[in-house]
Amino acid sequence: MQIGNASTVSATSSSPGLAQGAVLSGTVRGVTPQGQPIVQAPNATLALDTRAQVPDGTRVVLKVETVPTLPSPTKAAALAPAQTLVQAKTWSDLDEALKVLSTIDPARFQHVAQTSLPQPGVKLTAQMLFFLSALKGGDFKAWLGDSASRVIDRERPGLLTRLSGDFQIMAKMADEPQQNDWRLALIPFLNGNSIEQVRFYHRGRNGGENEDDGDEGTRFVLDLDLSNIGHVQIDGLVKSEQKRMDLIVRTETPLNEDWRADIAEIFVNAQDLIGLDGGVAFQAAPGNFIEFPPITSPEPHPGLFA
Repeated sequence: MQIGNASTVSATSSSPGLAQGAVLSGTVRGVTPQGQPIVQAPNATLALDTRAQVPDGTRVVLKVETVPTLPSPTKAAALAPAQTLVQAKTWSDLDEALKVLSTIDPARFQHVAQTSLPQPGVKLTAQMLFFLSALKGGDFKAWLGDSASRVIDRERPGLLTRLSGDFQIMAKMADEPQQNDWRLALIPFLNGNSIEQVRFYHRGRNGGENEDDGDEGTRFVLDLDLSNIGHVQIDGLVKSEQKRMDLIVRTETPLNEDWRADIAEIFVNAQDLIGLDGGVAFQAAPGNFIEFPPITSPEPHPGLFA
């Protein structure tokens, strides 16, 4: 697919592959916070000066008609890697890696899917905890496994390096508090055949809110977008001393009675299993969603620019 020329692209360097008159091909890998398609080429990562909707994985051809220029500091800051990962609401490189793995080594893919990838089912909690544990260490291979990593590195040179870089940024983002002491972990979620993003915010009791009862408490919010429901937030407060957990499920439109009954039943069963008191409530229309502060990047990423 030919969608334009490199006069619509700006870059951080004028490498030989970006000389005037050159033709290069690349693959669309997500969008910037401003909605510009990001193109991964062999020797550069480019953001197109357009807001056209181009599906992830689309192969594009670019012709350099003018030498790309350095981005302004404002644009560079706007494209901070942590912000880009949050804005994308997916993880396209991981999506590609899993497709490669499922094609080359289906048995290995099934093992990774069952043990490592959070997905709907009875293992979801364990899979999320396993991911968060690996994220704390910042080692992508420790999460996906050495065998699977070797297959991906062999079949798609450079892809594993990008994944590891993303993982390290995500690990620092989960560890470093943002405004109001919120920390954010981006959790990949296998929904059918594609990877979606669950945003897991958490903070301690002193993170900007007053607690009157003096009990230690941890606030967490699972923030996600579902194709059949829309924006969903699961807002929880856990108080260890009182052995209590309360949840609020926020949605754009009211959930039907069957769904609310199912959620309440799951919540009660979980309470019985772990021995906690508490309750679950539902909010919708308006959902009164929590507005989280913008994410700042832990440190510059060498491969992404406007």
